[in-house]
Amino acid sequence: MSQPAPPPAPVEVDAPPATRLPDRPKVTPIRTPAMATRQMIAEVAELYGCTFSEVVSDKRQRNIVDARHAAIRAVRTANPHMSLPEIGRIFNRDHSTIFHSLKQPVRAPRRRS
Repeated sequence: MSQPAPPPAPVEVDAPPATRLPDRPKVTPIRTPAMATRQMIAEVAELYGCTFSEVVSDKRQRNIVDARHAAIRAVRTANPHMSLPEIGRIFNRDHSTIFHSLKQPVRAPRRRS
């Protein structure tokens, strides 16, 4: 009997060099949209000389109202996917109040003397 034919010689293929994945950056704390939104409101409130709790309160002092309007506009600009009722829940307001606020011109923060 004849012996089986030897297997074919392996074909050398130019394989691409092994690619290494880049090192991952250090893990940072997870920021939820709610946390980012609250921080944004607090930063706007600070510019206007008031606090986060005053901005979302029922107070109607001019500097607080101006801060509230600016914060509502900032939240809407940063999160265009959010509906007016969602933004209203953040500020303890009705969606129609949010709509009215977005129509108002943004006033610059007043300087305290």
